[in-house]
Parts: sequence; structure tokens; C-alpha cells
Amino acid sequence: MLGTALFVENLPRVTARDNEILIDVLYSRVNLADLKIVHFLNYRSSVPETDFCGQILDCSALVNSEFEVSDIVAGQTVPQGDQSKEYGSHKPRLSTPQTHSDAAAITTVSHTASDALYNNFELPLPGSSSHVVGGTLVLARTSGITNIITTASPSRHDLLRGLGATECFDYKDANVSDKVKQSVIKAGRSRVWGFETSGSPESSQLLLDALYGIAGDVQYSWVNAAGAQRPPIEAVLGTRDYEIVFEVPGDRHVIPAEPEKAANMWAALDLAVKIPVVRVFEGTGEEALEEMASVSKQGAFGKLVLKQPLQ
Repeated sequence: MLGTALFVENLPRVTARDNEILIDVLYSRVNLADLKIVHFLNYRSSVPETDFCGQILDCSALVNSEFEVSDIVAGQTVPQGDQSKEYGSHKPRLSTPQTHSDAAAITTVSHTASDALYNNFELPLPGSSSHVVGGTLVLARTSGITNIITTASPSRHDLLRGLGATECFDYKDANVSDKVKQSVIKAGRSRVWGFETSGSPESSQLLLDALYGIAGDVQYSWVNAAGAQRPPIEAVLGTRDYEIVFEVPGDRHVIPAEPEKAANMWAALDLAVKIPVVRVFEGTGEEALEEMASVSKQGAFGKLVLKQPLQ
């Protein structure tokens, strides 16, 4: 990228220690927050591409576990803190027919959706026998939500309806907030859940305008509650397994781990077995940064994964 200085730090070769699994990363996923966390918070001590799919190289200390050398596993690494370069929370070996690139794209998407649905909104987890596809839409549908209203560009509406949306509106429509409001009123539900998933101030305001004055019990969840100027309790995260520490100039903010919420998120992940649109990038590290910038600006639809190692 123009005007950008790139630095490469070679980490020492590692071996698996007690209770550790050494994984060769095959694919890593670019997350929307990878660069937004820099732009919004000026927070730079974070490792991007926390979602991954890889092959186990060594797990000799875990002879009684379900893991074996050569197993393909998927999960997410710890994005912040002293252990961020080493540790992750991992899903057991892939149990469904799934490409490695798809597996690398699913963990944080599912976790963020289920944090909103099952932790913030306290919906009941679907039965584990259910077979679902995708993130928030299908998890919501499987949890018994019958009216699901979304906003997106018109070219995405058919895909979203296929995933469970009952109504789709063009987010660039000048009257989109009023149209969503009328659909909510027409549905006539006493409980309404609003989930903002892009993190932009414009999208946050759209949701607030759409649900302003709606009668009944209205609850919100946000991927960027601070940007929406909403209470932290309404925020959702891509992981609850670990303590997350943000250290920005003049301030230090700690989000504690919540094992019970994390358990809900992992349970829901077993249901979300496929991401509908996954794009695989192969290229240099500098080109990968350009792709990450596009994702951060929401200039690309679907989920982006990087084939490792980069060239």
C-alpha cells in the first residue's frame, strides 16, 4: 500500500509443549475488525486473521485426547495479549464434508452471531440435530424466529432470502429506515431484536431510526457498540473464551472471559457448517494488506480467506 512501511518479524520455530497442539495453518480468514480496530481505536497490538484452518503437526502430550497428527482442525487464535502469537481455541477435527477454506471462515462469524442471539437476546439454542447453513439468519431461523428483516444491496437479496430472511431492503434507499419500521409494525410482534453487523456509524443509525418508537420489548446487539454510542452490555464479540485487553494511548480496557457464554457460542458453531460465499486469496503479504483494506471498507461481499503461507 502506498506510504506504508512493512516489517517482517521471524518467530523462532516452535514445538508443542505440555497440553499444546502445534498446527500448520493452511488458510486464515480476514475479519472486518482487523483494520477497523486500528481506524476506530488506534489499537495496533493485535494479530489479524484470527480464524484459521490447519493440520495438526504435533500433539504428543495429548495422547488421551480426540486429536491425532494429520487431523484437520479449525478455530480461532487469541487476537490480543502476550499469548496472541501462539495460542488459540480450536474446534475438534472437521466432522462434516467441508473445504478447508470454508472451515477457516466460519468460527468468528458463528461466534459473533450466536453471542447476539443466545447470550444477549437469550434465545434457546437449537437442537444439535438441526442442520443449518451460514450465520445469523439461519441460526435465528433455527431458533424459531419467523420474521427476519435485513438490509443489503439488491444483488444480495436472493442469497439472504435463501438463508432465511423473510424481507430484504436496499440499504442505500433513502427511505429504508421507514420501510423496515413499517415491516416490523406489520409483523405485530411484542418482542423485537435488532442486530447491527457491519459496525459503521451509518448502519448503526439506520437501525436506531428503524426501531425508534416501536412498541413492545426492543433489544439491541452491536458489533461496534462504542461506535453506536450504546451501552457495552449490548456489544457482541467473536470470542468469549479469553480475556481481551485493549491498550490504547492513555487507557487500558479489559473484557473478561465468560466461559458460560463461550460454551453457547461453541454449541452454535456445531450447527453453522457452511459460509455461503468464501473467496480465497493467494499472493504476497503486501497484496494481502490491500485485500484486508477492502474488507475493512466493506468493499467485498462474502468472507475472505488467505492461503498460507503468503508468497
